[in-house]
Amino acid sequence: MKDFEKLFQEYSVETDETIINDEIEKILTQTTLNHNINTILYGCLDYTSLNCTDNEDHINKMVEHINNNIKTDVAAICVYPYFVNTVKTNLRKNGVNIAAVSGGFPSSQTFQEIKIAETNLCLLEGATEIDAVLPVGLFLDKQYEYISDEIHELKELCGDRKLKYILETGILNNPNEIKNASILALEFGADFIKTSTGKDKKGADKKSVFIMCQVIKLFNKKYNKRVGVKVAGGVNSI
Repeated sequence: MKDFEKLFQEYSVETDETIINDEIEKILTQTTLNHNINTILYGCLDYTSLNCTDNEDHINKMVEHINNNIKTDVAAICVYPYFVNTVKTNLRKNGVNIAAVSGGFPSSQTFQEIKIAETNLCLLEGATEIDAVLPVGLFLDKQYEYISDEIHELKELCGDRKLKYILETGILNNPNEIKNASILALEFGADFIKTSTGKDKKGADKKSVFIMCQVIKLFNKKYNKRVGVKVAGGVNSI
C-alpha cells in the first residue's frame, strides 16, 4: 500500500486562491507577447475533432487541411480511436503526432480492462500519443491505489509514446484536489497533464493551470525529468 498522503505532502504547492490570483495577475502584467506568438502557438496545438458526427470524409478533410497548409505545423491531430488509421493513412506531414482519446473518453467510467484494450488498439493502429482521462469519481473517493496502477499500466503500454492525462480540473472541488491529481498523474507515468476534455461545462482556467505548472516545476526539480502541460477546453474565453 502506497502512502499517498506522504507523497502529496512532498510537493509544497500554493493552494490559497487569493495568493494564486495575485500571482497570476503579476504574471499577466509582466508578460509581453512577441510577434512570433502565432507560430509558437500553432506548434503547440492539437488539431482536434471529437464529435459524435465524425466520419471518414470529415477526418480526411481535416488531415488534408494540415497536409496543405505549410504555415501551420500543429503538434498533433487528435481523433477518436476509430479514426486513428484514417489519419495515419492520409497524413503526409512529418513531425505531426497522431493523438487518440482512449480509456472511456470523456468520463473514464468503464472497466480498467477496456481502457487497457482500447489504448493498445489505438497504439497498434498508429497512435503516437494517448489522451486518457482521470476517473474523477474514483479520485474524489480517494481510490488513489487503483488510479495509480491504472496510470502505470497505460504508460507501460505507451512505452516511448506520450501519455497525456486529463484531470478534468473544472469539476474538481478545490485547488488542493487539482494539486493532488497532478501529482498522482506525473508520479505514476504521465508525460503531460491536461486540464480538460472539453466535454464538460467547465474547461480550463488560469488557477488550475497555475497549480499544475507549480507541480510540474517541483516534479522536474525532484527527478530532473521534463513533462508537459496541455491547456484545453474553453481556452478562447480565459
